[in-house]
Amino acid sequence: MTIAKTEDCKPPLVCTCRLAIRRNGQPLTVKTRQWDCPSCGLDKRKTLAKMVQWSDADAMWTFTMPQPHATDLDGQAVTPSEFANCDWYSHVYQYRDGSLRWRTLSSCVICCRRVSRMLDTLTKWLRRRYPNAQRLWVREDQKNGSVHIHSAWVGVPFVANRSRAARRIREAWVHLGGGSQVDFGKHKGDSRWMGWYMGKYLAKQHDQKMARGYRRWSRSRGFAPEITMFRYEAPPERVPGLVEIVGWVDPFTLESRATRVLLPT
Repeated sequence: MTIAKTEDCKPPLVCTCRLAIRRNGQPLTVKTRQWDCPSCGLDKRKTLAKMVQWSDADAMWTFTMPQPHATDLDGQAVTPSEFANCDWYSHVYQYRDGSLRWRTLSSCVICCRRVSRMLDTLTKWLRRRYPNAQRLWVREDQKNGSVHIHSAWVGVPFVANRSRAARRIREAWVHLGGGSQVDFGKHKGDSRWMGWYMGKYLAKQHDQKMARGYRRWSRSRGFAPEITMFRYEAPPERVPGLVEIVGWVDPFTLESRATRVLLPT
């Protein structure tokens, strides 16, 4: 008698992010590939881990964002210049010591734009010292809602994790407007662990709301270009007409839910 292995007995993961549409009357099913989907989310996490492992990342650095006080000693409201156009009620929270502080949010367009510019500038600064530096970074929301960045780097020598070089990188990040806490704990040899460590935040925080036009992760062009998140498929020929969004497909009954929207093609 043959006994099946445990791996063979695992039930297949069900995709819960399929969208039912009709293009010119023809029913179609489209995967939206969301991070909270048990099937697609796991596939995306595996692909991101594969990017880091394939690149053989040299270092993993974590960058924090500052949380300046929102009130002065007299209790008057204080708004730093970087938060001048941000909403007070959504960005200010009560810190663990009881003080009110500003936080950088991933749902704010202004905050996302500022963080992206800081990372781009830091990458350019590093490339002046290490011309082959490439990076992949992931945004993570902390328990207080503020953002910090996990990043994997390629083309950075091990000496960059040492005290003198690390101090310069920390000073550069603070000069750009970042927090003073930068973690240089992980180094070459842990690329597989790095990928799964970064990917788990994307899968765990699937309800993280991102500002429109911004993503929760990004990479430079030279970081594992052989690995793509999705296989490219040539778009079908565009035919004038209407696309009817019928609704989400129930993963068990395979029936679409009652939601109808007509979009011009």
